Amino acid sequence: MTMALVAFLLLIAPADPVPAVGPKTGSLVIDGGGQTAQTRERFVALAGGCESEFVLIPTATEADEINREMLEDDFVEQFRVKNVTVLHTRDRAEADSEEFVAPLKTATGVWFKGGRQWRLVDAYMGTRTEREIKAVLAKGGVIGGSSAGATIQGSYLVRGAREGNHIMMARGYEEGFGYLRGVAIDQHLLTRGRPDDLVEVIDRKPELLGLGIDEPAAVVVKGDRLEVIGSSVVGIYDGKDHDGKRYYFLVPGEQFDLRSRTRVARAPSTVSRAAATSSKPAGPNPSAKPALDEFIKSHADSAWEMARKIWDWAEVGYQEKQSAALLADALQAGGFRVERGVAGIPTSFLATVGSGKPVIGVLGEYDALPGLSQEAVADRRARPGATAGHGCGHHLFGVASASACLALSEQVRAGKIEGTLRFYGCPAEEGGSAKAFMVRAGLFNDCDAVLHWHPSSQNSAGSESSQARIAVKFRFHGTSSHAAAAPEVGRSALDAVELTNHAAEMLREHTPDFTRIHHVVTAGGNAPNVVPDFAEVFYYIRHPRSLVVQTLYPRLLKCAQAGALATETRLETQYLGGILEIVPNQTLSRVVRANLSQLNDLKYDEQEAGFVARIQKTLADPPSLNTIAGITERTGQGGGSGSTDVGDVSWVVPTVGFSTACWVPGTAAHSWQAVAAGGTTIGKKGMILAARVLAATGSDLFFSPDLLRLARDEHRRRLAGRTYQSLLGPDQKPPLDYRLAPTSAGPSLGPQ
Repeated sequence: MTMALVAFLLLIAPADPVPAVGPKTGSLVIDGGGQTAQTRERFVALAGGCESEFVLIPTATEADEINREMLEDDFVEQFRVKNVTVLHTRDRAEADSEEFVAPLKTATGVWFKGGRQWRLVDAYMGTRTEREIKAVLAKGGVIGGSSAGATIQGSYLVRGAREGNHIMMARGYEEGFGYLRGVAIDQHLLTRGRPDDLVEVIDRKPELLGLGIDEPAAVVVKGDRLEVIGSSVVGIYDGKDHDGKRYYFLVPGEQFDLRSRTRVARAPSTVSRAAATSSKPAGPNPSAKPALDEFIKSHADSAWEMARKIWDWAEVGYQEKQSAALLADALQAGGFRVERGVAGIPTSFLATVGSGKPVIGVLGEYDALPGLSQEAVADRRARPGATAGHGCGHHLFGVASASACLALSEQVRAGKIEGTLRFYGCPAEEGGSAKAFMVRAGLFNDCDAVLHWHPSSQNSAGSESSQARIAVKFRFHGTSSHAAAAPEVGRSALDAVELTNHAAEMLREHTPDFTRIHHVVTAGGNAPNVVPDFAEVFYYIRHPRSLVVQTLYPRLLKCAQAGALATETRLETQYLGGILEIVPNQTLSRVVRANLSQLNDLKYDEQEAGFVARIQKTLADPPSLNTIAGITERTGQGGGSGSTDVGDVSWVVPTVGFSTACWVPGTAAHSWQAVAAGGTTIGKKGMILAARVLAATGSDLFFSPDLLRLARDEHRRRLAGRTYQSLLGPDQKPPLDYRLAPTSAGPSLGPQ
């Protein structure tokens, strides 16, 4: 054959068609949530390997401010790469700037984190950033993303409504970034009970192809060829009937032609065909859950009676004698073995049922906050005779956890569940660090997993961390005298507090990003004509990383020492201990999200809706009441804004939490509005939902040793060789008096 003939044959041979749906060059990795190691490895390989340049875009998350260093470190650890830049802004002008997009010009891999996809639209749609991201494909790179970062890659955007992700089609938020043309992408398909949701979209827009990606599954797209990876399924929504359903599933290893909308290759899979044809998430012993649900619902009124008693008592940290006794007695009556006063704390207790492995723990809290007395009404009205209030909803927290344990214990005692269930009665979460003392006492050493939850103004779940925190009281002792007749004799303890506070304000400017330092003066004298001989100020220091908090405390201590030196007063330091940031666990959070999604049936009656309307008039910018039907994704947001001693627990055992809507949407924690709603049936409904989710999740864990193994493996990986290092003092005892009125004498528990 002559060279001329070869050239002629090549000339007339049909070329590979230009992709009609997928990218012309480059690749996409679209993850349904809960990304697997396989997904991350494929993404890195398609970008050119671990030495390549990567860009991480976390803008879909709720937080306006992000911890770039933490996000970069997490990405490097999880994806095993060396070079990553975090790009994040809410400012479209910045997104249009050359300086902002510069990292995209050298990147060969871009990853979108999860959250809410409308935030990506608001920040980047039509900007230079959007164009430069797409240019990564043009140079043969890869674009990937999980959850919201998956949905944004389609040309049609589902769940884009600001009001909540339960709305599938939202005017003004229907256009995605269009890496897959003519495609709508949904995520968390079976895990969150969404298999039918895309049907509505395809019925109204039949020209679209729908992809529903479960977690932990993903698709890799090159041109018009789609391959399923991971360990779950991908739903295909093509507008046709498939054995009575409007969709069918692809399993890992299968390939799909996006142009012709047909399967083109099949491969062996770890997901069975039977599981792939089910519209429900595969779960361990799902028949156990209806009985749990029925138990909790049938005991809802008695649970609410307990919660209202704890709400009425409103006992502050380490003083929760009645609240702890009420919960412990209820669990003991339900067949639990109760041990009271553990870890040297009179108001703590353990309640255990069953024996052997696995050991599943459930946390319960019940302390109130000082200064938040409030009646269960929609205007500011303190309760007569009360000074504290449940502004963080711990009356609901403890009772919901106990209700879930009582439901599970029925099946433990009946022999339907094998293992040990343990309720942890945890006092003084608000600044008392009780769980840190309980961890130090070894009370969690045999646990395989620990569950917790928290009241909120919205439903949320995910693998979010928290802020580490150190608490300290600075007490100054001076000399009293007549402030007018003999001021030269006096040495003002209040002056020392004021100088300490001023120095701390100066310190703020020179601390790492995301540091929080706040205080309250708890004693400062009683009469203006008496030089105060005693004054006290109570400080918190917070940061997403406990190592940073540890470096900040000595600097704050110097501020107090300087205040004492300048005023010739004596400083007494009461170090109240510290708590660590939460170690997230995405393996467990996926289980919680699935149960919360399936069980969330929150609806308010006319009276409750009226209460909501009146409360929302007192709020600055309240969201729609419809938000109670949705679930906010909390995964991947760096460190949450609050602190909790749950963090210490999470360092020694895989731990997971969530929140339910117990307050009016838009309500801040630690507010009178939270106290008010928590005393109404709005709080009751959120509490009962939380109990149901806890019980369902506990059931899943008892019946799934593989799930516990995966959670343990993730926990070990996240610790990366680090060990639990408490922020408590070496010989520190629980500060049982930290909520009592300050006195001029007290123990010095910290460094001077």
